[in-house]
Amino acid sequence: MKYKYKITLLSAISGSIMLVLVTFFYSSVSYDEIKTNKEVALLQSTTDVASHVKNYLRHQVDVIKTIGVAPLFLEGLEKSNKNYDMLNPKEQQIKIKELNDRWEKERTTKSDFINSYLQNSISKYLKHQQALLPGYYGEIFVTNRYGAMIATTGVLSTLSHSYKNWWKESYNKRKVFFDDRGFDESVKGYVLGIVIPIKKDGQIIGILKANLNILGSLIEIVERYNSSHKGNTAIVRTKGLIVLRQGETPLSSKIDSSIIKKLETKSNGIFEMDNKLIAYAPISFEKDDTMEFGGKNDKIDDHEKGNENEIWHTVTRFDKSIILKESRSIDKILLYSGILMICILTLLSYLIGIYISRPIEKLTSIVNKFAKGEFDIESDIKSDDEVGFLSESFNNMATTLNQTMISRDELIQEIKKREKIEKQTQSLSKIVEYSSNEIYIFDKNSFRFTYVNQSVIKNLGYTLGEILDKTPVDIVSHFNLTNFRDILKQFENNGVEHMYFSSIHERKDGTTYPIDVILGQTDFMGKASYVAMIKDVTERDQMLDKMKEKDDIMVAQSRHAAMGEMISMIAHQWRQPISTIAMGANNIILDVELGSATDEGLLQTAQNILFETEHLSKTIDDFKNFFKPNKSIESIDVKEIYNEVYKIIGTSIENNDITIRTSFNTDKKIQTYSRELLQVLINIIKNAKEALVENEQEDKKIDVSVDEVDGKVVLSISDNAGGINKSIIDKVFDPHFSTKDEKTGTGLGLYMSKIIVEKHLQGKIWIENRADGVTFKISLPYTHPKSN
Repeated sequence: MKYKYKITLLSAISGSIMLVLVTFFYSSVSYDEIKTNKEVALLQSTTDVASHVKNYLRHQVDVIKTIGVAPLFLEGLEKSNKNYDMLNPKEQQIKIKELNDRWEKERTTKSDFINSYLQNSISKYLKHQQALLPGYYGEIFVTNRYGAMIATTGVLSTLSHSYKNWWKESYNKRKVFFDDRGFDESVKGYVLGIVIPIKKDGQIIGILKANLNILGSLIEIVERYNSSHKGNTAIVRTKGLIVLRQGETPLSSKIDSSIIKKLETKSNGIFEMDNKLIAYAPISFEKDDTMEFGGKNDKIDDHEKGNENEIWHTVTRFDKSIILKESRSIDKILLYSGILMICILTLLSYLIGIYISRPIEKLTSIVNKFAKGEFDIESDIKSDDEVGFLSESFNNMATTLNQTMISRDELIQEIKKREKIEKQTQSLSKIVEYSSNEIYIFDKNSFRFTYVNQSVIKNLGYTLGEILDKTPVDIVSHFNLTNFRDILKQFENNGVEHMYFSSIHERKDGTTYPIDVILGQTDFMGKASYVAMIKDVTERDQMLDKMKEKDDIMVAQSRHAAMGEMISMIAHQWRQPISTIAMGANNIILDVELGSATDEGLLQTAQNILFETEHLSKTIDDFKNFFKPNKSIESIDVKEIYNEVYKIIGTSIENNDITIRTSFNTDKKIQTYSRELLQVLINIIKNAKEALVENEQEDKKIDVSVDEVDGKVVLSISDNAGGINKSIIDKVFDPHFSTKDEKTGTGLGLYMSKIIVEKHLQGKIWIENRADGVTFKISLPYTHPKSN
């Protein structure tokens, strides 16, 4: 046996022995390592689900809080509380009991008494919130601070609520309370009641409760995590009743008692049970002093299987057999890798054997290759013996022969270059043929398609033969030969390499879909042609439509809140004229009764009443423009919009001793949605007024200016209220961020102003600190893109 083969055989045997030892050792430890990693990942995933659910519930609280800060709510609650404040405690209890008894007796929508709670202004506002998100809310109702209901969206079982657990928990502890009452027959589903204490000046003036159908959202959260870790996650109460688990009816089963003992610790952890890994984590608000979770296990009305003052937990089950499969899979990979390494080692040993073999073998191999036509080969053996002399002689012979073969070498190189180009061309053809985008090539004169890729056949539904018999005019419904020629002529006249536009394709079955087009010119099979790359943008357009729908809902909610504030302003401006009218009428009655009435006195009093009546009518005219729907773009002067704003909130500004200075440096009209611009200006100027009042500034000023900058109208609204801290100024346009306290601000006003300006008015809005306050700037185009 030759020496090089002995080295190869010895290396192969050594490698096989090493592979067996390593595989046996790793197999014994890999399972434990995989299991440990899986436990860490599973516990983290279970904890993440708990955190996600907790954040989801916090978000729902924030949404419901925005309902409870409307001026309509606060006024209704204060009015109800005043009626009860005039009674002593015993009289209050008697009145509430009488109302509750009547409610339980009549309890039908045919009753005027019942309808006075179902059809008042507050209940209509609550029903409107239900309509914005169908199927999301169950009943929504509000009580005063004595527990007596003042408005509801549905016929509840009782009118009095102060004796109920959820009402006492929220009112006495001044917290948001999650009322987990179980299955609700009224909505045929599992509901979670969110109870919000409504405060004013630091005092609770009422309790708002909204029942939410939350199972759909929780299922989405749980299924998202289940798909990532291949486990089965459930949401359960501390005593084991399963609130949500895939494929099961809520509250229909319980988890194993050994798991319940773990949940009672209200901590997270993981353990093994019945060949499964069990991970658990609490969904708890114990560290949040503004929220509390609980319930009461009483059969109340149409609720059953209620919470026994428990919290929720996430529990994930994971089958350990999956870990074993993963371990075996890794063992296989290790085995296959080892076999590959043995092969490589064997090959390397063989090469080493060749290297250390006698030099004559290498020279013999070189001569044999040379004899077979490899004329560019050269021996690199250098030695002072016969082999070295023979190697040098061979190289001299090869050099002489190669000088006669130059033309042959050049031909070989050219052949190799062409083969490389051909391979690249074939590779590019495959990329084009199976691209996810549609690719067309059509003749420059006849417009008939000369090439289409597989995506065209798949998307349009035609066979290759059918589509090659057509032109772009046949698959674009709004194309005809004339306007298509105009598009191509415009493309060529512009002198650009590519043209971009959007269109609509029509399939063989008559359905259509939106597309983006990139059009260019090429030479295909010796003919001047056009090449078009088409992208189906159906999903993108659907996503944009959903985003616009969401923005429209938030704009509507913001406008409704603003309407409540406008109504408060109307009431404030009417108060003095109504008092004057009442006083004049009373004077007439007294003069008549005393016999001192004169024609001149009666005439003067009547004229005063008429003057005040005209003032009331003018106030209505000023305010009604704010409520006017705005569906079309108008050509307006920004100064006119400001004048409307001042008519609406001017009285409030003057009553707070605030001076408004204006500077209108352009009178050009702009095309925009005037009502939405009006809403934005009212919100910003109102915010400036509130900041000036809150900071108790002595010389309170608001500056409003309109200028033309770089071909656009720029509105600037400044105040001297001291400015905004640099650390938070970049957050003022974020949703639910407010510089006001919780009872006066929802954090939606400036966020919605930004949405309106940038998405509806196609402008920009930003804020700048100045020496003594802040400046809001709004830049708007003279012509709205949709006006064309």
